[in-house]
Amino acid sequence: MSSTLVTTGDEPMGYAFVDYSERLLRNTLFHPAVRAAIAGMGLPAGALVLDAGCGAGAHFGIFAELVPGVRIIGADLTDGHLQAAQAQVNRLGMQGQVEIHKVDLRKPLPYEEGTFDGIWVANVISPKTFAKPSDFVSRLSRLLRPGGVVAIYESYVLRPLILPGYPRLEHLIGLARLLARQAPDELWLPQELPERSTTWLIAAGLEQVRLEVQMLKLEPPLCQDARKYLLEEFLQGAYAEAVRARGKEAGMTPEDFALWERLSDPSGPHCILNEPGYYCLIPILTAYGRRPV
Repeated sequence: MSSTLVTTGDEPMGYAFVDYSERLLRNTLFHPAVRAAIAGMGLPAGALVLDAGCGAGAHFGIFAELVPGVRIIGADLTDGHLQAAQAQVNRLGMQGQVEIHKVDLRKPLPYEEGTFDGIWVANVISPKTFAKPSDFVSRLSRLLRPGGVVAIYESYVLRPLILPGYPRLEHLIGLARLLARQAPDELWLPQELPERSTTWLIAAGLEQVRLEVQMLKLEPPLCQDARKYLLEEFLQGAYAEAVRARGKEAGMTPEDFALWERLSDPSGPHCILNEPGYYCLIPILTAYGRRPV
């Protein structure tokens, strides 16, 4: 294999792709869970793997650690991700093991049926990116060799515990996130949400379908990367956006807004990350399915 960038599609219209390359490569907090999830695929030495939605290639090195002689095709659509993934290949010295392809995963995939020993799909599938995620998984399953395995890894599906000791406030913020997510022009059917990924694998005719759960626990003393992650992703990220957009609709009172401002202000004396004994829990799901032999 070469490490040449292969272009197989144009940028689609009507969808805004965001380049998270720097954040994806910097965040190693989830690597223990990723290692466990990849190990759970049971790939043989020399396996050919499709990293569908590879992003910046943050998981290439973990595959190389766990699967001797692994060969990887990293497929993504975002130019920034593709460039970062190629740089990651060079940085890891994996030239000859990895090919980077520009592919729109929502269109017919440019690979022969029965090509891959494993397919890795990490934080890629949602009704916002795929009109019918189960159809996408069925298309992926046909690319597996007999006995090959699909792994769908999701670290953003279940509600995390970021505000221990404040269950009411975190519940209301969680409700605000759901209200912000379920816009009137989007159809979010229960069976198409990522927490139902095992049903997609069953519908695709795969066998030995199972679900594994990992738990990311961040506890004191918080390292700099953990603190930065919690600030960027939650206190100044998803939680803050939901509070601004739908907090009032979710039932937050003026007192709730004031409490949130105190807990989320990193420069203030009451920031929750500074509380003695602070911890957080983030559940991670990986669904597996194997093509019949």
